[in-house]
Amino acid sequence: MSPSLAIVSVGLLAREQKPSYAQRVNLRLAAIAITLVCLSGVIRADDGVSGPDVSVSASPSDQSAVSSGRTRLDAAVAGYKRGEIDTAKLALTGIVNDPTIADEALRQQARMYLGEMLYLQQQEDEARRLFEAVLSIDPGYTIDPFVHPPDVYGFFETVRAYLVKPPIPAPSVRSSAPGSAYLGFGLYQFQTGQTRKATRFAILQSFTGALSLYGFASLMDDRLYLNEGDTLDRLKLRRTVQWTSTAAFYGVWAWAAADAHQHWRSPDAARPVPESGRSESDFGMPARLHFRLDIPIR
Repeated sequence: MSPSLAIVSVGLLAREQKPSYAQRVNLRLAAIAITLVCLSGVIRADDGVSGPDVSVSASPSDQSAVSSGRTRLDAAVAGYKRGEIDTAKLALTGIVNDPTIADEALRQQARMYLGEMLYLQQQEDEARRLFEAVLSIDPGYTIDPFVHPPDVYGFFETVRAYLVKPPIPAPSVRSSAPGSAYLGFGLYQFQTGQTRKATRFAILQSFTGALSLYGFASLMDDRLYLNEGDTLDRLKLRRTVQWTSTAAFYGVWAWAAADAHQHWRSPDAARPVPESGRSESDFGMPARLHFRLDIPIR
């Protein structure tokens, strides 16, 4: 039953003073129909009311520009893969030179594909200029070797190596080692706080030096000897000991000097000694001698 027919039926039945049973049933049905129609109208009105839209979205012009640029790039790449080189080149050139495209990453991709096509057409100078433009905008730009041909990838990396120079590290300026590094006896090690190593060098070099001097002095005392019994054999043994101790003395000296220079060249070495040339403290003794000369005048 339609709403208009239900309203007319209710009006007619209401005018009759004694409606029949069938009329009363029709009256109830008409009232129910009118109620349902009113409720449905209220529900539609509630559904149609909405609050203010507070969502933030890009402007339609920006969205259309981005989608248009991406669509043009995809179409140009698809044409390039189908072999439509000239059409793809024109489309990519238009993307590169279109000022309405604000997405620089999209423009970089267009330059890369355009340079790739130029390189494959043996136009290496034009391709190099495009690759240089890409790297001048983004020196760290990389391409996927699985997307672009290997020879194009190699040419692009060659342009990068030529254009993007790695930073040259500043040469480290090192002064010469102090004088204590040449003197042995662990002097340098004592100055740099290596007490245990310095003590070992000092003891070894002092012991071997004293033994060498004692052997040399005893041999000088017995340089005039009588060849009786085993005197000659004893002198030869003492000479061997003296030579060995002398060699050990200079060996420990060289060992201490080499260790000092290695420590001086290490980057984390502690250098309490001055670096501005040798001074009195480098030798552990005064480097100047003072003389006084008194001349009588009478």
